[in-house]
Amino acid sequence: MTAVTAALASVSAPAWAASVPNLSIVSLGEAVVSYSQQSSALELTMGPVTLRNTGAGAATKAVVRFELDARVSSAYQFAADADLNDPRCKHPAVPTGLGSEFYLDCEYPVAIAAGGTASLTASHLLALRGGAGDALPTVKVTVTSSGEDSDTKSVVPTWKKLTADLAVTVDASRLHGNVGDVVDLPWTVTNLGPDVATDGFALILIAPPGTEWTGAAAATCNPPRVPNTEYRCASHSKVEVGAAHSVTETWQLKIVSSTIGSGTVQVAISGNPAEYRRVSDLNPANDIARIDPVRPGATPTSGAAPLPVTGSSTTALVAGGAAAVLLGVVLTLLIRRRRVTFTAAE
Repeated sequence: MTAVTAALASVSAPAWAASVPNLSIVSLGEAVVSYSQQSSALELTMGPVTLRNTGAGAATKAVVRFELDARVSSAYQFAADADLNDPRCKHPAVPTGLGSEFYLDCEYPVAIAAGGTASLTASHLLALRGGAGDALPTVKVTVTSSGEDSDTKSVVPTWKKLTADLAVTVDASRLHGNVGDVVDLPWTVTNLGPDVATDGFALILIAPPGTEWTGAAAATCNPPRVPNTEYRCASHSKVEVGAAHSVTETWQLKIVSSTIGSGTVQVAISGNPAEYRRVSDLNPANDIARIDPVRPGATPTSGAAPLPVTGSSTTALVAGGAAAVLLGVVLTLLIRRRRVTFTAAE
């Protein structure tokens, strides 16, 4: 061993070096942007973000920067004041022209021993400025634990698709009588979930052959596609999940023939021009309900003998024309900070 080597070996490392942590990002989980139907805002959910302490000392905090890539889309931003309600997060000073609304620095308390790992999930509500395309900005995540030591990884978010299952039923128990009688026909639409049908639904109502739509309900619908026979209506701006929120209306049919065929009521979730608010139907099979007249032998409520039934003459529907698009989207969304949770490992 040379004198120089021996001298170097005899020099002990500074005390502070033995206690310095160094956090690195092991992996980034899925990043998902979803439309919050409760707050009418966009929520960015990150996680799990797995951190490893490769330093010699224990880590007691982690500074994590979230950055939205404005080169992809400048419409999605962290609002200038939203996360300031959480003392752990702030919008940092950035070079002129970049815009602090695209950055969020959050300081989280952690307990990661040397060589250990921990995972975190984080949610931030986004502000949407101007129009929104389908492209979401890349999210860059940077972690810092001690001065210049840092690690960076990026992830491309995906949209969480909203889905609902609207089911329609009809009550045709009153569909019998004499020519000239007017009978009630109630229909009910129920949202079986899981999401709220935020923009409501559209209807196609086709009267059974031998009858005509009449009354006040039909008068509030769009001009009939076929006079007194086929109506296409937009109805109800929002349908919550569950039977307690079912929508029921009663339309009226006038009997104009001694024989009555079968009609239909068809429901379709209304579309939305903003992709993030669009709700898809999980089960198209329950979107159509038949209107069948009372069969011969049933007891008529009017006292007249039941009218003959013409068989299975169900009018064909054009499914592509079922949905009516409801316009009007408020695109400026307020945001607030959501809870961050850590799960330690090792």
